[in-house]
Amino acid sequence: MHNIKRIVFFCLIQLFWLSTYVFGQQKLVSSKVVFTIENAGIEVNGSFTGLTGNFRFNSDNYLGSTMEAIIPVSTIQTGNSMRDGHLKKKEYFDVEQYSEIKIKSKFFGKQGDQFRGYFLLSIKGVTKEVIVPFTMIEKGQAMLLNGTFELNRRDYNVGGKSLLMSDKVKIQVSLELLR
Repeated sequence: MHNIKRIVFFCLIQLFWLSTYVFGQQKLVSSKVVFTIENAGIEVNGSFTGLTGNFRFNSDNYLGSTMEAIIPVSTIQTGNSMRDGHLKKKEYFDVEQYSEIKIKSKFFGKQGDQFRGYFLLSIKGVTKEVIVPFTMIEKGQAMLLNGTFELNRRDYNVGGKSLLMSDKVKIQVSLELLR
C-alpha cells in the first residue's frame, strides 16, 4: 500500500510538471524594453525596467499562447535625470495619473520564421492595437523572444504637439522566459 501511494504521488508530480511545462505560465528571467526617438534632430535612447507579467508562449501552439505585461512608467531612463523627470510630467507620460504601461496579447500569427503578436497597448489611458513581429530562440529550458515595432507617440497623447520631437518611436523588447 505504501508503494502504491508513492507511485501515485510520483505520477501526480510528473503530471503537474508536464502540464506546467506544456500549458503553464513561464517564468520571466529577464526583460529589456528600449526606445529610440528623434528630438531636435538628435536620436535619444531610453529604457524602462521592472516589467512583470504572465507569459504562456508555445512556438508549436502559438495560436493558444497568451502574454500580458505591465511596465512601471516611473522606471524610465534616458541617461539624463532632468529629462527623465520631465518625461514623467503630465505633458508626456503623466506618472501621477498613469503609473503603468500595459500590453495584452489578442492573438499570435507566424510568417516564415518570424512570429507576429497582435497586442492591445495602453499608455496614458489610451489603448490601441499594435503588431509586434518577433523571433524566438530556444536555449535549453529558456526561450528568448526579441521584437521591434514602431508607434506614433501622438496616438497615446505623449509629448503634446512638439514639432521638435519625432512622432515615431521605435521600441525593442527582449524577454527571456524559463519553461
